[in-house]
Amino acid sequence: WMSDINAYTSGTFPMNWHQGANNRPFWGPTQSQPDYFLVTPDNHSIYMIDPATGNARELLADNSKDYTNSLGYDPYNHFLYYISENYSIDQNNKTLKRYDYNTETSSVLVADITAAPLNIPTFSYGVESAGCAFYDGALYLGIEGGTEGSNSNLRTRETIIWRIDFDASYNPISAVQVFATDAATNGSSSQSLHDWGDFIIKNGEIYDFSTARNGSDYSNSTMIHYNLQTGNRDATYYNPGSSPWNGQAAMTWAQELYFFRASSGSNSVIGKYDEAGNCGATTTINVLAGPSWPGGSGDGSDPFRPKCDFGDAPASYDPYSNPATQSPAVHERSDNIRLGNTWDNEFDKRGTSGNDDIDDGLAYAQILSPLGGSYSVKCTTYNNSGANA
Repeated sequence: WMSDINAYTSGTFPMNWHQGANNRPFWGPTQSQPDYFLVTPDNHSIYMIDPATGNARELLADNSKDYTNSLGYDPYNHFLYYISENYSIDQNNKTLKRYDYNTETSSVLVADITAAPLNIPTFSYGVESAGCAFYDGALYLGIEGGTEGSNSNLRTRETIIWRIDFDASYNPISAVQVFATDAATNGSSSQSLHDWGDFIIKNGEIYDFSTARNGSDYSNSTMIHYNLQTGNRDATYYNPGSSPWNGQAAMTWAQELYFFRASSGSNSVIGKYDEAGNCGATTTINVLAGPSWPGGSGDGSDPFRPKCDFGDAPASYDPYSNPATQSPAVHERSDNIRLGNTWDNEFDKRGTSGNDDIDDGLAYAQILSPLGGSYSVKCTTYNNSGANA
């Protein structure tokens, strides 16, 4: 049998990969757009969350099972990868899903990841209760290890991260192992050593949040920093206390790392991770739109920017050459106030002629007489905000 393989590549992992996509929060002179990421609690909904305030809005729901989990967001193609799972662990659940944010539809991407072409082995948890991230054009999918056998013959299975690559049509074509660690110690007194939380990837470094516990003892839960380029564990930080410490992992466009975990009652909290083993002050999550928060913490994601409604003026009236100090005329969806019958649901500014400039509140525009005089135009508005606008 073969115990280990190390492979070498002369390539490098890119820096600032997530920042290369059209995913930057819009700057504003008085208020900038929140720097979102996605989270799922213990239900079938996925929310976008502003980590500065804890305010969350539902993005989508998958009602096929009780939970969603293992979120990985591709900001270049607007694909969200995830899995569905039930309250009871199902080792036969081997299905990977994808939500296409362009069309706002979900589909089964791979019905069985253990079959060709991926051939990813799963253990007693199937694809459930693990983690996920998207980086450098590939999906990094975590598989929970667990244990097999009983009593003195109890043996650990490794918890593994697999890199899934895609062809030009975004079909998964291959999988390679990039990280593994023992899930538990062996023997009748086996202790948990690693239990996903979650992980996120930033600049070629995996930040692995393990929530391992033995009874009420969380001393084996860790933050592992793993270098994809060198294969080195750059750092391992152990829980400094006996209570839950880290939880799920997420990252903003500004490359700030966050943890997300359950709190008291039906509350959950988020806070910054300083990349030095320290979890900062927490903010309670507050749902502004969508199902009420059930508590718990399922998974966090990579940076995310939602669709917006862009202004319809020509580009000469709407300069956007420096995203750090300029922004197009744009706003996020408001359920209480808008111009027109609906709103433009788009990633980028559309054209300014024909049917491109829709839903701006004007059914038509009257011709402006060169002779002067009064001019009026009918504009459709909706305001349920409780204040003048």
